[in-house]
Amino acid sequence: MLLEGELSLSEIAEYLGLSKEKVKRETNRLLKSELIEMKAVIGDEPIFSITRAGIDKLIVQYYLLKSIIKEMEEIICSTFECS
Repeated sequence: MLLEGELSLSEIAEYLGLSKEKVKRETNRLLKSELIEMKAVIGDEPIFSITRAGIDKLIVQYYLLKSIIKEMEEIICSTFECS
């Protein structure tokens, strides 16, 4: 049974709508950066969880993306007169 916050490679691929091969490449990159960790292997399926460093990075990126999206909304609304 998976704990909250743990996802299998297949679940990540399904959630993102990407191939398992693409997700495997990206999870390997994230593992090397220590942003995620492999918690277990069930059958041939690796189970991943985000690390504290991954959470910290996600928080920084979240606020950056939120700021960029707000700026984009303002530009679009000033161009197309949103209400």
